[in-house]
Amino acid sequence: MTPSRAGADEHLRDQSETMFTGVLRELFGSDPAIVAVVFADRDGECVDYCGSVEPYEAKVVGAYMQIVLSNMRPSLERLSVGELGELHVHCDRNEIVVRRIDEEYACIVMRREGSADDVMLAALDRAISRLRELSGLSVPRWDLDFGGITVE
Repeated sequence: MTPSRAGADEHLRDQSETMFTGVLRELFGSDPAIVAVVFADRDGECVDYCGSVEPYEAKVVGAYMQIVLSNMRPSLERLSVGELGELHVHCDRNEIVVRRIDEEYACIVMRREGSADDVMLAALDRAISRLRELSGLSVPRWDLDFGGITVE
């Protein structure tokens, strides 16, 4: 492990940087309300992360949100409402936005109170595109179909 520090707001890392770190760091820096960005696999394992919180906290949030996605998907399939592509969770201190990258991976953004705005969501879209490109992943069907359902 090679700890590094990109900026004054970024917490000291507990793992080496990957080819994804720059993308996550750019997303983290796009909105001062973002406290963590996690790139996680289907099992909740952290591929990479960036944030101002302890690395362990960021990784746990990423892992739990992957569990939430795994638990929600079968119910949504039974309702025949389509694939879950993005999830927004609003809590009293933080908001969490989970965006599926493909069948296996998701990007989780933890943000201080408030709602994700268009600027942050556009930055998330750019990051997702770049993560797919770096990983060699294709755009999944739920991102190609704009007739989805939104629940608030």
